Amino acid sequence: MNQSKIFKNLSLGYSLAESLSELADNSITHNSKNIFVYMYWADDYGRNSFVMVVDDGDGMSEDDLLKKAFSVQENRPDGGNNDLGLYGMGLKTGSFQHCNKITILTKKNKFLKKSLDCEGVLGDKLPSCYENSFVKNQIEELKKTKTGTIIIWSQLEKLVESRSRDTAINFYNEYDKARKHFKLIYNDFLSNKGINIYFGGSKKENLIKPYDPFFKKNIETKKLEDIKVNFYNSGDANLSTWIIPKYTEKEDTNFTRNEMQGIYFYRRGRLISFGGWYGLGSEGTPEEWGMNDKYNRLRIRIEIPDQDIKHWLSTSKNKIVIPEFAVRSLYKKISLLRKQYLDYLKLEKKTDPIKNVVNLNPPSKIDINGLSEKSIIDLKNYINELRLSNDES
Repeated sequence: MNQSKIFKNLSLGYSLAESLSELADNSITHNSKNIFVYMYWADDYGRNSFVMVVDDGDGMSEDDLLKKAFSVQENRPDGGNNDLGLYGMGLKTGSFQHCNKITILTKKNKFLKKSLDCEGVLGDKLPSCYENSFVKNQIEELKKTKTGTIIIWSQLEKLVESRSRDTAINFYNEYDKARKHFKLIYNDFLSNKGINIYFGGSKKENLIKPYDPFFKKNIETKKLEDIKVNFYNSGDANLSTWIIPKYTEKEDTNFTRNEMQGIYFYRRGRLISFGGWYGLGSEGTPEEWGMNDKYNRLRIRIEIPDQDIKHWLSTSKNKIVIPEFAVRSLYKKISLLRKQYLDYLKLEKKTDPIKNVVNLNPPSKIDINGLSEKSIIDLKNYINELRLSNDES
């Protein structure tokens, strides 16, 4: 079996957002400061539709292109803290989940182009979407720059398998999901490391804004004291914990508030996986750690140690499995944090000024003069909460 078919078989399970993040990981690893993501629906049947990622990174040499980008790397070296890669297969496995042909155009010392299809055919022929004027312009711009890379997915399979007119809508719905995914998983890079990621264009309005799931800048967020967890010969890590405000605007993500509670696993500043408790509770018992309203304000960040990193990450690099050597240590520390969270909620309930106002005054007689705009919003939310509670009872 040729390598392309191996990649195709390994690629099962990638969402579009996860596959695109594999390309962005490579861009960041190779010192890109600006990354552009484009998806184009060509017609009702998507015959010439494409996905394209453009960056201004280091580019590739011919050796890089043939022996790394399009091949399996044996004993892939670790490039240090800026290296978001791990197995050396993400570009291939992620791409072939959604297309039958990958084209890479890159410039380092010279301009290079190669295409690889899922049958293992490697060549210089560009895909039919090259006739699109926008694609042509991007390639011409790359030729003029010192370094950079363009990756094009063509002969789209999963994204264009339906023949109905609704496919175009679904195509761009997936695109929007990917945009929301990026602003969450690359929050650190967008906020602190000078990385710019654009979706659908190169103008200011196309630049995605970072999304902080911990609401660190909100004055009503409660930060608990960091706890260090030791995995013995496999390194250690800090558990950084935030209790987000009770009342926040609806989060612009692909997930509900309940789904966003729990543990956030990071590697080198990149969010790998989040949401839920990863089986740490006692499943099937009263102590089971479910994703329910009770804990939906508790969010815990852990930076995975580099030691034994492959024990934590799936081949896709987007899934976490807590290794046996870490389960007990994490369970003990996170149990403590969950208790501190509940203690805080009890204290908050006693001292909540909005609740005190409501408890001392019937809603119809509350004087809102002197309350801040935010307090008025909180008051309205709380009164609505009381009404809903009464309706349910």
